[in-house]
Amino acid sequence: EILNKKRGDLSKISGICLVIFLSKEILAKKRETILPQPKEFSLKEVFSPIVNYFKKLIKKPRLRLLGFGGQAKLKLPKIVIPKIIVPKPKLTKNQIIILALIFSLVIGFFATRQEEKQQLEIYQNNLNQIQEKVNQAESFLILKETKPQLVVEANSLLKESWEEISPIAKIAPNLPSDFSNQVFALRDKISKNLYQLNNLVEISEPEIIFEFNPKDFVPQKMVSDGKNLYFFSPYSQNLFKVNQTGESQLISIDKKFNLATSLDGSILFSLKPNQVIIFRDEQFGEIISLETPGAVGGWSPDFNFNNLFSYRSNLYFLDKKTGEIIKYPYLKNFEWGPPRLWLDPETKKAIDAKSLAVDGDIWILNKVNSISRYRAGKLQETLKLDFFPYPKEFSKIFTLSGLSYLYILEPIQKRIIILTKAGEIIKQFQSEKFDNLLDFSISQDGKIIWLLNGLKVYQINL
Repeated sequence: EILNKKRGDLSKISGICLVIFLSKEILAKKRETILPQPKEFSLKEVFSPIVNYFKKLIKKPRLRLLGFGGQAKLKLPKIVIPKIIVPKPKLTKNQIIILALIFSLVIGFFATRQEEKQQLEIYQNNLNQIQEKVNQAESFLILKETKPQLVVEANSLLKESWEEISPIAKIAPNLPSDFSNQVFALRDKISKNLYQLNNLVEISEPEIIFEFNPKDFVPQKMVSDGKNLYFFSPYSQNLFKVNQTGESQLISIDKKFNLATSLDGSILFSLKPNQVIIFRDEQFGEIISLETPGAVGGWSPDFNFNNLFSYRSNLYFLDKKTGEIIKYPYLKNFEWGPPRLWLDPETKKAIDAKSLAVDGDIWILNKVNSISRYRAGKLQETLKLDFFPYPKEFSKIFTLSGLSYLYILEPIQKRIIILTKAGEIIKQFQSEKFDNLLDFSISQDGKIIWLLNGLKVYQINL
């Protein structure tokens, strides 16, 4: 459209260049006259020549200082603040070790306190469980008249309680006082019940029938003929007699006796190595030499008599080392035949036995605080002694054919114990005065017990 309108003009133009303005032509409009605006009045422009004039008159002072630039520069003085140097402490090796030790102790202290607290909680729980057992046992004891079998169960529960509380009681003094008081109170309660169930009698003031003067005689062992008591020692000569009324007599003899046994109304004393002597009607008989066990074929030549008992006038010796029992059969007129081994070759030996007693059977008090019964040379049974207080270390057993009981001495627990021959507890006698028990003897009827305690002789009437 644009080119068509200019076709006439374009045809008149010649040359190699053609410039086409592809824009629409704007037609001329009416001219407008632009008049200058009046200039606004300004005080700044009026007074500015005067101000500039005075600026030229007033000049800033300049200070000339020596310097590289030649122009003075105003420099402010520098204030130097001294550095405060705090010396760092130097620790020696010993100081480091001490500090480390203190730190370890502090850590250990708190750890220990926490551990003790936890352990105390465990002890308290255990104590509560023990208390429950005791309560149950006491409820059984209330019914013992109508149900006697409950006594056995109560005794068993109390024994278990004692075993459980004993370890706690050992450390109780190191625990808080309120807890330790609970432990000791419960322990005393248990022991009191067990004492009653196990027939333990505590004697505060046992009867003294005689006391030795150490200048006259110091006894180590004793024996009875049924009427009188005889005291002797393997370390000194002579024999000391005390009757049942407390009258005494020193019987002189230049012999040292190591063993003794009652024998048909008399006393037989043993002298090392293989001799015996009879004391009868206040007189000593002739010394009798027994055939040496080592002379018998197959026997140990170093056989040692450690214990002696008589039954129907036969003599029974115990050798603790070999565990053998040697029997000397009685012939007549205080004569005995050749010795023989009483134990069957295939039966268990009484090695390390502490004592023996004979009533037809032979009773052996073992090292492990049990009793073995032998008959005709063979082991029949072993009694496990399960009573309270628990056995620790027995020293001697005694019985007679006419007695129904076994008598056992335990010096370490200051008591003498009476058992049935089935091992059941009959009675126990204990006293703080029994602080050096050496030996004991029983009357023929079994109603009196005599105890040798150091230099004192005590009597217990049953």
